Amino acid sequence: MSLTLYTFPTNFRAFKALIAAEYSGLTLDVPKFTMGVDNVTEDFLKMSPMGKVPCLKTKDGCISQSNAIARYIARLRGDSGLYGNSFFESGQVDAWMDFCTNEVEVPATMWVYPILGYMEANGQATAEAKKHLGEALKAMDNHLSLNTYFVGERVTLADICLFSALYYPFKFVMDKKFRKPFSNVSRWIQTCAAQPEFQAVVGNVFTMCNKEIVAKGGNGGGKKAKKEKKKENKPKKEAPKKEKPKTLKDIMNALPKSPMILDVWKKLYSNTKDKASVMQQFYDMYDKEGWTVYATKYNYDDDNTILWQTSNLVTGFIQRCDPLRKYAFGTVQILANPGTEETGGKGNIFLRGAYLIRSKEGSKHMVDNNPDAEYWSWTPLDLTKDEDKKTLEEAWFNIYPDGKGGSTTMADGKILYDALEFK
Repeated sequence: MSLTLYTFPTNFRAFKALIAAEYSGLTLDVPKFTMGVDNVTEDFLKMSPMGKVPCLKTKDGCISQSNAIARYIARLRGDSGLYGNSFFESGQVDAWMDFCTNEVEVPATMWVYPILGYMEANGQATAEAKKHLGEALKAMDNHLSLNTYFVGERVTLADICLFSALYYPFKFVMDKKFRKPFSNVSRWIQTCAAQPEFQAVVGNVFTMCNKEIVAKGGNGGGKKAKKEKKKENKPKKEAPKKEKPKTLKDIMNALPKSPMILDVWKKLYSNTKDKASVMQQFYDMYDKEGWTVYATKYNYDDDNTILWQTSNLVTGFIQRCDPLRKYAFGTVQILANPGTEETGGKGNIFLRGAYLIRSKEGSKHMVDNNPDAEYWSWTPLDLTKDEDKKTLEEAWFNIYPDGKGGSTTMADGKILYDALEFK
């Protein structure tokens, strides 16, 4: 059966269909798709009139809306049990799916979308989202105190939809303190994440948030409103003034002035097709006293088995480099090894790159400001050495896939310019 799912890689709503397909033993073709480009074409609007994804193309026509797509896939294989094992259980599945749409997805997206850049940060809205999501999680936690899954004794669409809606909140914003009252929900989501059908879609490593990521422009979940409460007119003892912790901007501005201007290099690199032709200009302008170049590689390449998931991982890493956008430039290559006869044809995907960072302790700033940076290694390069120059040039020359490369093929590439990913 030919089934094509149109979606962008990070769309949590598409996880529903992809996980359901794993349980149903179905293969979905997921072509490369860019919002703002592919979803506004005449052909796509015929399939999804509002230009929204996910959208499933079948031999009989197209289906939009993520829950409808998930139900369709579940019904294709009734023996999968995804829709329950009785009419009553099917009703329970529908009830939890509606609960997910109305009580979980709405506050979850209001909390997470600002940090993903999909909407502007608003502290009051974030505070309300936390409150409503907490109420939904309390209801879920009470149910799971007596149940392993939401319906019956096995995974159903209810679990798949709720897992998909909570995947990013658990990963980015629901820290230990917020999760503490909902231990049953934490146990349940880890149980789901350990299933091979879930891992095939979201990866083998499910890491829960240690520290909430706060979107720029927010007021920390309503703290401003609290500060504006009327204060009692009581005399206060003068407390010793505390020094404010230095920000990244403070640290960078305190460095000796560098003759190298990062924007000049960024524009030169971005406007030149033949990257090799401008490297000598980079070496001429490079200020080794004020900047450092690092070779970087991901420490857990064995977990990278699915290309679009790996691309999603790298996109997230680049996005979380945002605090350093004025002080860094770098590339990450996604390299695919098809495997050899000795490995039984089993290949892998591995990540390599190089970053130029202001300051002689640039890797420290990267780790301090990007929570994902600790999963990468950072090796300073000495550009007086030909070997280190070669490492840098290999990282910066071949940033785009060209379908060539012998045993190792360039599969994708990401560039940090100015908090944006260019391809």
